[in-house]
Amino acid sequence: MVPKQISGTSKLPEEKVLTILEGGSQNAYEVATQMKWDMSYERWDQFSTPQKWFATGEAISHLRYLEVKGSLKRVTVNGKITYQLV
Repeated sequence: MVPKQISGTSKLPEEKVLTILEGGSQNAYEVATQMKWDMSYERWDQFSTPQKWFATGEAISHLRYLEVKGSLKRVTVNGKITYQLV
C-alpha cells in the first residue's frame, strides 16, 4: 500500500500530510483517513481493519518524519497523541 501522488502535482506524501494538518490538530488515524492510497477502494470505510492499521502506521511514519524535521509537533493530552503544524 503506497500513498498516491496527487494527480497533476508533484506533492509527496509528507506535503499532503502538512496540507491535511492545515485544518487543525489531528491524530494519526484521522490523518490516514484523509491520505490518498493506491488501493481499489474509493472510501476509507471500505478498507479492511488490517489495511486501516497498516495505513495508520504509514501515516505515523510520515508524521514522525515531519516531527523530527521540525515541520510539526506532537502533543499528548490525557494519553492521546495529536499532531499540529508549528
